[in-house]
Amino acid sequence: MIRTVSCCLLLMLLASTPVFARQESSTEAPSLHDAQILVMEGTKPLPEHDRIRAFVGAWDYSMLLTMPDVPAMRAEGTARGSELLDGRFVQLESISTESPHVSSLHIFGYDGREGHESYFDLTLDTLGQYFTQTHGHWDETSASLELRGEEMDSFTGLPQRFRQVYSFLSRDTITCEFFIMPPGTTEEIRVATMVYERRNPEVSAPAPAVGSTGRGRLVDLGVRSHGGSDVTIPRHSVSEIESMDRAALQSSLLRIMRARTLDDLEPKIRSSLDIQYDTAMSRLRSMRRGDIRAAAGLIQPPAPGMPEYSKADLEALEPAQARRALMEIATARRDPKLTPYERERLRILFRDVYDQVQMMRRTRPSDLAGQE
Repeated sequence: MIRTVSCCLLLMLLASTPVFARQESSTEAPSLHDAQILVMEGTKPLPEHDRIRAFVGAWDYSMLLTMPDVPAMRAEGTARGSELLDGRFVQLESISTESPHVSSLHIFGYDGREGHESYFDLTLDTLGQYFTQTHGHWDETSASLELRGEEMDSFTGLPQRFRQVYSFLSRDTITCEFFIMPPGTTEEIRVATMVYERRNPEVSAPAPAVGSTGRGRLVDLGVRSHGGSDVTIPRHSVSEIESMDRAALQSSLLRIMRARTLDDLEPKIRSSLDIQYDTAMSRLRSMRRGDIRAAAGLIQPPAPGMPEYSKADLEALEPAQARRALMEIATARRDPKLTPYERERLRILFRDVYDQVQMMRRTRPSDLAGQE
């Protein structure tokens, strides 16, 4: 509703501009439909939305809960991701296979407004009557989406911060780690680890078995367990992990993540898996940082017409020139062919010029008075 009202305000502005004023009574005034088209053209999905489209599809998930002073617990389920509103958002709907069934709904998006650039996740589930919301950014070095949020702890009534990290190991494997920072502390605790594995599109999701026990349901589904499973427990040394190439590392990391979701591991084995996981993730991040550094040397110089301003140029801009520079940069940022490197350069440049204009407002208000 608020966006419809905004469109009406835009319509009023359009109708008052000289372009539409010259049409007089011989031409119909612009309609709400016209205004909505203008707004929608400027809010089409951005390249950043491609990252959250990785959630689209059918998935099986395994979840391991490792809360302090509580025995480790394990859950299984299915999930389905789909696009919403012409690709502007992606929803991921999940349901556990155990009884009672727990359902959750995640709505992922990217806020591309100037000064708001960030990913977000709005979450609802059958364990609460409220929603949680996180915001964050894409980490190029680890190919992961890191989101942070805060909510009231239901036991203490104090605010509790939390963090989600989605790692995209491959097109068909996504992991999610959930950390909390208990009220009054500065130390994070990892309380949940999830592994999403893409399902065969032709295989329909199994219907939950009514009245079966949690353990019986796991057996019915053929879900892995330590006692009766074809999942082997990885036992890599630190030196072995450090010597792996990318393919071997990703394969080992997936086996480690699968093993960590087993519910009846001995503490010594679980500790070994945690060490292997941390070592493998550190190794993978260092590889990706190396890839980015190598790619940086191959980036081509900006195409002709790419706005270029040095620090000295910015300081020498007159108010009118600064306004034109902002428009020039804003226009360049709308080019869909921009590389991530060029897009980031323009974002920083826009911010620098905008800061320069704001400084002029504070130090030279008379220069800007006639341009408002």
